[in-house]
Amino acid sequence: MLETSHAGFVYQLPCQLDQSSGEHERLAPVAISPDELPGSDAANDAALGQGTALVLRILHEAVSSFSRQRSLGDLWTSVCRNARWIVPCERMAVLLSSSGARECSVAARIEAGQMLDCFATSFDSGAELTEKLLANKGVQWITEPQEYPPDRDELHQWLLKEQPAALISVPLKLDQKPVGALVFALKSYSASDQPLLNSLIIGYSLYVGMAYSLLNAMTELQGSRQQQDLLLSEIEAKNVELEERNADIESKNLVLESQNAELERFTYTVSHDLKAPLVTISGFLGLLQKDIEAQDKMAIEGDLKHISSATSKMAQLLNELLELSRIGRLMNSPEDLSLTNLARDVVERVAILLDERGIEIEIADDMPMVFGDPGRLYEVFQNLIDNAIKFMGDQTVPKIEIGAFTNDDEIRCYVRDNGIGISSDYHQRVFDLFDRLDLKIDGTGIGLALVKRIIEVHGGRIWVESEGEGCGSTFWFTFPLDASQSLSW
Repeated sequence: MLETSHAGFVYQLPCQLDQSSGEHERLAPVAISPDELPGSDAANDAALGQGTALVLRILHEAVSSFSRQRSLGDLWTSVCRNARWIVPCERMAVLLSSSGARECSVAARIEAGQMLDCFATSFDSGAELTEKLLANKGVQWITEPQEYPPDRDELHQWLLKEQPAALISVPLKLDQKPVGALVFALKSYSASDQPLLNSLIIGYSLYVGMAYSLLNAMTELQGSRQQQDLLLSEIEAKNVELEERNADIESKNLVLESQNAELERFTYTVSHDLKAPLVTISGFLGLLQKDIEAQDKMAIEGDLKHISSATSKMAQLLNELLELSRIGRLMNSPEDLSLTNLARDVVERVAILLDERGIEIEIADDMPMVFGDPGRLYEVFQNLIDNAIKFMGDQTVPKIEIGAFTNDDEIRCYVRDNGIGISSDYHQRVFDLFDRLDLKIDGTGIGLALVKRIIEVHGGRIWVESEGEGCGSTFWFTFPLDASQSLSW
């Protein structure tokens, strides 16, 4: 602490800084009278050495305090606290001028040893007193502060209250450019005090500027690192997004390849399977003409029967192709449906065929409700049950079971038969378009492809399980529990 009196300055040197409060413990006071100041006729080597060492130790303590700060706010607080040990001021403030604007702000201030909150407002740097304090003309002494009206703004009122004996300002520089000032309000002083105070204030401002430059550089570096980290995070996010897009593209490419393969099979089947009935029709039309000329009634009936059969087969193929193309469209508005009732409706339609083949059918009574298109889901059961009947083989006790249950976040349904079974080599192929495993059995190879598409449109999946030929088959298909959010029409 530095006090002034007619006898000179009394320094009480801080020996340790409490980092949490900024307060110092003190050594014993050391008095230096004006006659003992460097340059005095009465000065001696001992007094000069003692005074110089004392000042250096005070500045060293201040600089040590600055080096511990990690933010500009903490630095300005430390500057104000340590100023009490340098200048015998009643009040002290750090003023920062705004670049390119006629404004300044108070970064920190202290009064009678107590830290005060910063002013929340900015002040006009063009005002007469403020402009002088920020003039960047070295150490400035305003020894007649009463000449400046104290009612300009809050900053002036605070600096000039209680009529200080003098105001002192010294420029604060960042990289050799003025960015503000340190301002001190002295309650009293004498002309003999000025040389020592000038030296102390200049030295103090230099150390403050150095600490400001270092901390500002650290702050900018930290900001650059944060910006770099942000950019790296953005790059990583973009990379993840790119990977996801690439994965999506690969997935779509696989789908496209599958669709292209399906389209090739479709083209082949249309050209082959539709051509076959046409060849049949064409051939029997030629025979029909000859048989008519020969008046062979039985041959004519046979010709017509073959032509009718070929026409029916072509019509069936065309209808199923048309139906497959419409799978993505609604037949009816989606609604909550009972799987049990759907299965029973289909079984009623094929009841005569089941009785003829002696097939026992078992439908679970407690199958859950699902949300979907009743017409499309009817087609699912119809195709799977028709398929089970068609491929029952020569089973002596033929049986079909239909059931469903809830499993985790989905509903699992099954249609099980004890028919001829399916080799594991064909578990995936059975759902391919036009892929017929047994050409001796009537069909177009479209039914299971149609079923697969309907289930996928309802947000589910389908697969087949079979231990092999002669062991029967189980067709599994699923629905999401909240199918209303999964329909992709």
